[in-house]
Amino acid sequence: MKNDRSKNIDEVATEPKQTRFIPVSKWNEFHEWPPVGGMRHLIFFRNENGFAKVLKRPNRTWLIDEKAFFKWVSEKKYRPRKKELEGIATSKASSE
Repeated sequence: MKNDRSKNIDEVATEPKQTRFIPVSKWNEFHEWPPVGGMRHLIFFRNENGFAKVLKRPNRTWLIDEKAFFKWVSEKKYRPRKKELEGIATSKASSE
């Protein structure tokens, strides 16, 4: 039979951990990828690429929600750029 104390410990163990908010300039102190320049590119195009849901900006400093970032990366589908598609079409045409 479990007592009330053990129940509380089980509940704490199943709670999701609080996310960490990392300033963009310090991102590479915690993670190797993406570099700060790549992160700034994602921020610049945040409305087109859906990156806005990962960002917080309390006072002129962009903060990255770490948990939301990795969720965003796992959900993101790779779409080749137009140049890459043109290269594929050109290589197929030249091989025929």
